[in-house]
Amino acid sequence: IEAHQRGNELMSDQDVKAAFDAIFKSSNENISARFSDKSRVIVQWSHCSASAGVESIAEQLASQLSESAVLVVSGCDGACYEAPVVTVGNVRHVRVAPEDIPDILSNLANVHSQPAAESHPFFSRQTRIALDGCGTLESTHIDDYISNGGYSGLAASLQSAPEQVIEEVKASGLRGRGGAYFPAALKWEAARNVRNTPKYLVVNCEEGEPGIFKDRHLMEGVPHRILEGAMIASYAAGVTEAIIYINAEAEVSAERMGSAI
Repeated sequence: IEAHQRGNELMSDQDVKAAFDAIFKSSNENISARFSDKSRVIVQWSHCSASAGVESIAEQLASQLSESAVLVVSGCDGACYEAPVVTVGNVRHVRVAPEDIPDILSNLANVHSQPAAESHPFFSRQTRIALDGCGTLESTHIDDYISNGGYSGLAASLQSAPEQVIEEVKASGLRGRGGAYFPAALKWEAARNVRNTPKYLVVNCEEGEPGIFKDRHLMEGVPHRILEGAMIASYAAGVTEAIIYINAEAEVSAERMGSAI
């Protein structure tokens, strides 16, 4: 990113593309090897499910899974009222208790591979963008994120001029979600036009509004998406250092963001 901000002194667009192609290829190969002919058992572990006893559920699954299955720890998909949730193929087990685990494991061979959330009434009317993958991706596993399209936006951005990135975000209509709905690209453009250095990007994950937990779902479920967005914004705005501010009580969020970094 620094090389591109200094005018491609160190890496050409072709170099960037080749580097990302190698990363994408490696991640896909790693995921294929890890899950080859194995069932993917997903346990949603987040701040909401922690209060419902998900830790003991995850521990029992980890100790009892056979070699034909892989345990994946994801964030919450947003249906917090159903926690703890364990998903195997297209079967979604909700409000799971320790005594349910033998039945879940005994049916591993009978599940299918399509996502379970598609026909769920809570999700059927939703089109997810920022939250896409929450509840299915292994939250801190970078290969899982990359093999599902992660960091492709950063790769595309670094093959464009910062000004082009800003114009694309302007055209998209992307706005802030804090209440004022300020166009994101105008912030980036204003920061880029400031000639003083250094410049900083602050990612505000405080959740200061009463009863708000939206940031925790992103940090716990798709932390790499926050990092990718921060890097794109930094590149476009000419920023060289980002600061991520997390509420001190959001321990799971801080742990997963730290792991992702």
